[in-house]
Amino acid sequence: MFTNTAYKENNISPLVDFSKALTINSCGVYQVFSGNTVLTERPEGRNDWQLLYIDSGEATFVINSVTQTVQKGSLILFPPRQPQYYYYHKKNKPIIYWIHFSGREIEKIFHHYNLDTSVGISYIGVRHNLPSCFRQIIDEMRLKNEKYEELIVFKFHEILLNVNRALKSITIKDNDTTTLIKYAKTYFNENYNQEINIENYANSLNMTTCWFIKKFKEMTGLTPTQYILKIRLTTAQNLLRYSKYNVSEAAEAVGYSNSFYFSRLFTKHFGVSPSKYKSQVETNSDNSTEQ
Repeated sequence: MFTNTAYKENNISPLVDFSKALTINSCGVYQVFSGNTVLTERPEGRNDWQLLYIDSGEATFVINSVTQTVQKGSLILFPPRQPQYYYYHKKNKPIIYWIHFSGREIEKIFHHYNLDTSVGISYIGVRHNLPSCFRQIIDEMRLKNEKYEELIVFKFHEILLNVNRALKSITIKDNDTTTLIKYAKTYFNENYNQEINIENYANSLNMTTCWFIKKFKEMTGLTPTQYILKIRLTTAQNLLRYSKYNVSEAAEAVGYSNSFYFSRLFTKHFGVSPSKYKSQVETNSDNSTEQ
């Protein structure tokens, strides 16, 4: 993994400084090209704020207990003491810029740029000017030339301004919609057995929930919830048919801890209970063997 980082006090402790409106504590960039997975797990979070920008590839973040694969062009904000769980996989070739900051006027500054201060993911698209701002902050913090602290605060304001403009300028065209819905289908197919909050997912792509559901249904004929349900039940059906899984095991494998609830859904969808379906499959298999 390639890293290029700089710290205010030449250490990695999560400093908090309320003597100023805004203080930059550390800044860096990670590029994963060796090993398999880089993990960051901070159950108690940090004492300062953290903003990350995915310039290339993708990464996995857990936000409010929801695991999400986050694409390039996304920003992730962690307020102080917010649990942090995220993972970089070599195969996804991620390049991630990050910055830690604190101060007594963070909320006021973010409000000035019409930015949300709650934990979350925002899609702003790939912005080639942002890496330059991050790199200048890193260089200034490392060299510590005269008045460098003023300059890095200025560059951070530049980042926030660019984010503000990016959010305002995003207009999703039909071809962009097609790409995002295809991306959503891939995400649902890979994470169907986990809890997926549709509102949070739509927000991660900078869409309203209603708009996302409408466009998803236009392209697939199903709402996102119906699509995920179909994947779960079809997968469960295959497990019951082609494996030794019993009903409870199949239910758990596709994301249902309550096998009775799973049975109701399965019966409604296929017109036969999972236990009866499993029995029919085994009977047919035995008859085929005898013949």
